[in-house]
Amino acid sequence: PSLRRAFQTSLVRLQVQLEDALAAVGAATDLPTILITDRGAMDAKSYMSPHTWSAVLEAIGATEESLLSRYDGVIHLVTAADGAPQSYKWGNVTDDSGHWVYRKESPEEAIVTDRRTQAAWAAHPRRVIIPNAGSFSNKTKHAAMAMLMIAHETHPGLASAR
Repeated sequence: PSLRRAFQTSLVRLQVQLEDALAAVGAATDLPTILITDRGAMDAKSYMSPHTWSAVLEAIGATEESLLSRYDGVIHLVTAADGAPQSYKWGNVTDDSGHWVYRKESPEEAIVTDRRTQAAWAAHPRRVIIPNAGSFSNKTKHAAMAMLMIAHETHPGLASAR
């Protein structure tokens, strides 16, 4: 296998293992738990050719359907490059925590990747896309509302159990 395919296969495996480990910790608490991740297994599809993606799925023994079914919902925050370009940082920059980082993607490249990522998750039945409208605080409020909506839809008894 190519180095790229081996790397991507390892990344998807790691993502799935990390999610499984965190879900096990949540289950051990015997309390209702919401697992929120910055990335999901389907994101990897955005960074490779269809042929490589098929090989990755085969290598990990998964299908797109099985990966999608791991998630009760998907909340996609659109890149700042698309709709809030003044907030998109790239090159050698300071991140929101004050650390120096290097972001390779130009705004145009970020938009292309963001749209590929949206397409990778398009088949999920509970996918919410949060565009750039107003402040980042407003965007996070919409994401929190979407998370609660998904939680209530997928686990309706939990809200009334409290």
